[in-house]
Amino acid sequence: MISTWNVDNRIFIELPESAMPLYEYVCSTCGQNFEKALPVDTDKPNVRCPAGHRKVHRIYSTPVVMFKGTGFYSTDHRSDRSVSDGKS
Repeated sequence: MISTWNVDNRIFIELPESAMPLYEYVCSTCGQNFEKALPVDTDKPNVRCPAGHRKVHRIYSTPVVMFKGTGFYSTDHRSDRSVSDGKS
């Protein structure tokens, strides 16, 4: 079960212990890209590609981030007057 709560305008999300991040890998032998769910505290995971090859490399990619609330949209900015006057 996922629960959320708000403290001092900050939102906290509590995930179950079974929730694990997905890591992307590519096999050096066959070139197949695949994902694997692993615990965060795994130092050296024993990952094999779906074909069973052991020589795999982790792919580092940009995480998906979604901003919600005020201040994150092009319409949420200072007025043109304050920028042109040099006032903050």
